Amino acid sequence: MRFLFALAFLIPLTASSTRNLPDVTKETLVGTWEAVMPMEAVGGMGAGLYRMEIRGDSDSFLVGVIFAPSGAGVQFLSRSVGLEVVHADLKLRFRTLPPEKDWKPEEIVFTGSGVAEGDGGALHGTLSRNGVPIGGGEIWFLKGSWTRGFGEASQKADEALQKLRRDPKT
Repeated sequence: MRFLFALAFLIPLTASSTRNLPDVTKETLVGTWEAVMPMEAVGGMGAGLYRMEIRGDSDSFLVGVIFAPSGAGVQFLSRSVGLEVVHADLKLRFRTLPPEKDWKPEEIVFTGSGVAEGDGGALHGTLSRNGVPIGGGEIWFLKGSWTRGFGEASQKADEALQKLRRDPKT
């Protein structure tokens, strides 16, 4: 249900903020990109987000974080091993960094397309781990640290409900 809410929130946001942006290039890809994890990627017991830090002059990273009522935890941390951009088509390859000594690295790949300019942009495609799609398939990354707004939105909802409980006639 939360995924459907997030998706319903993303579609108009993506459509309005990226309507006339040019195709993404290696230069406009640089920056922070965030996406809400598909519910299937989390196992239905919480939510999560992906955050990419794409840098032009050094290593780039992708991290997956899951959060649930019991707290948040890093699902994986990965470093770029290849960033290809050809006519707005993307293939971003990352290799997970092992949390333990005897852990086998995995390859995380985003394949898709996008638009971007300055601080605005959207990437649409799929994420896979070792060639197997992650979650429900499609995913949207938006440029910037926009998922922080969910915390503020949750707080506003709490405040509105508290006001309603105090004065149900409002």
